[in-house]
Amino acid sequence: MRTLTTMLCLLLASTVMPGNCDVTTKLVGSKAQTHVPKQLLIASTTSSSSKVKALAKSSDSDEQTAEYTRELANYTLWLAILTAFVAAMGAAQGIFLYRADRNAQRSTDIANRALIEAHRPWVKVMFQAGSFEFNANGAMLQIQFLLENVGSSPAENINISSKFIFMNMKNIKWNPFGEMEAFINERRSAKPWWHGETIFPGEKIVFPFNLGINCDELDQATVDIGAIYPTLLGTIEYRTRLDEKIHMTTFMLDIRRKREPRPYTVARNRAPNVIWREEGNVPPGEIVLERSFFGGSHAD
Repeated sequence: MRTLTTMLCLLLASTVMPGNCDVTTKLVGSKAQTHVPKQLLIASTTSSSSKVKALAKSSDSDEQTAEYTRELANYTLWLAILTAFVAAMGAAQGIFLYRADRNAQRSTDIANRALIEAHRPWVKVMFQAGSFEFNANGAMLQIQFLLENVGSSPAENINISSKFIFMNMKNIKWNPFGEMEAFINERRSAKPWWHGETIFPGEKIVFPFNLGINCDELDQATVDIGAIYPTLLGTIEYRTRLDEKIHMTTFMLDIRRKREPRPYTVARNRAPNVIWREEGNVPPGEIVLERSFFGGSHAD
């Protein structure tokens, strides 16, 4: 048993400190005694202690790494939360600034419109009819437009546009309001003009017109009952230096005769308030201009 112990010590010593081992074996009586130098024992103890310390240091390093990883994860999480919060605050501030800018722009637009409305021109129109005469080219209505500027600044480049439409008793889809809307759109899209009269605030100007109806229109209007029910569509167009818009005063007038019976209408039992082609010309004072039942009058 002692011999086996001696051999193990020798093997351990040769493994730990090769070349520096000085192991002696003595026989005492009939038994062998092995003497292990003190340096070998110290070296073996030191090597074991170093391994233990290395293992302890490795364990501490793993724990530190895990702790650093946890701290880094927490830092990253809070950084992401803070970034999201800052982004949300930036978005909220952007929305607030956008709404504030839009409200400010809206307030500015309202103030500008109010300023223009308070100082712009407004053209009012009144009418006076003359005679209605038939001729070789069809018919002609004499009419005067009395324009008055009731606004606060000059109305420039005055232009008057008009057209006749005729009621057709057989056309149930006849739509004078639609005709008026189409006529206004046509005038708004027309080529700009830079001529025409200027009406100053409080000023009144009379524009006499002869409005014609050609033979084709007259034949089509009187083909059924021999009478015409003309409606006059018109626009008073003007400009102001306060803006670039074309302003309009529009009108829709039904052209009729007085309702007083006449020998022609009494003898034939016909309505006196329409214009009968067979009856001939209508003298001044007999034509009545009525605002249309369908509307069509406005100013912008």
